[in-house]
Amino acid sequence: LDEELLRSQYGDLPLLGVSIVVLVGFAVFSTHGWGNGVATRGLCGAYGVLTSVLSITPAFGVMGLLGIEFVPLCAVVPFLVIGIGVDDMFVLLAAFNRTPIKHEAQERVELMMKEGGVAITITTITDLLAFVVGATLSPFPAVQHFCLFAATAVLFDYALQLSFFVGLVVLDAQRETDRLSIRSYLLSCVTCGCLGGKPQRQGTPQRAVEEAPSFTSLNPAFA
Repeated sequence: LDEELLRSQYGDLPLLGVSIVVLVGFAVFSTHGWGNGVATRGLCGAYGVLTSVLSITPAFGVMGLLGIEFVPLCAVVPFLVIGIGVDDMFVLLAAFNRTPIKHEAQERVELMMKEGGVAITITTITDLLAFVVGATLSPFPAVQHFCLFAATAVLFDYALQLSFFVGLVVLDAQRETDRLSIRSYLLSCVTCGCLGGKPQRQGTPQRAVEEAPSFTSLNPAFA
């Protein structure tokens, strides 16, 4: 039975790469401001998936250092954590897109954290409680180990969402404040960093505000 479980679950691991690619495509498509290169959140969508993926390695590393056995059931944890992390990303971006575009980047991120940060904190606490209950009350060692791995991964994902991902959102908000499209922003990062060039702004602030599409109108599910 153990061999069959290992064969079936490890056989699904190659699908992890496929699922990451699909999630990146979905996140970029869902957060992209079609028709407006300045107000797009495509980079943030990709950042959110990357943040979730980055939480897997340290979680598994900590469990290995603590001597917690990796059971076949733990192979499901990466899929679970990526799903939770992408959900947190959408919650934060939805809150960010409800902030006034005329505010400075720091102010917009502060408003985002007051709303979206509280929401993902509550969901993270409930997820952790569920896994802690499973790790302490379940009579099955495999379930206990799975819950420990999942709880640790969720905790790392939460920490990275509030540090790594929020930092990237600040950079993207600054890009929007400077009225740069993603292409111009990436080019300006190269030219300013390597050649000392100056970024080229697009349009005027009022035009950017008028043309900026509503995140919730593009994504009714997050309204």
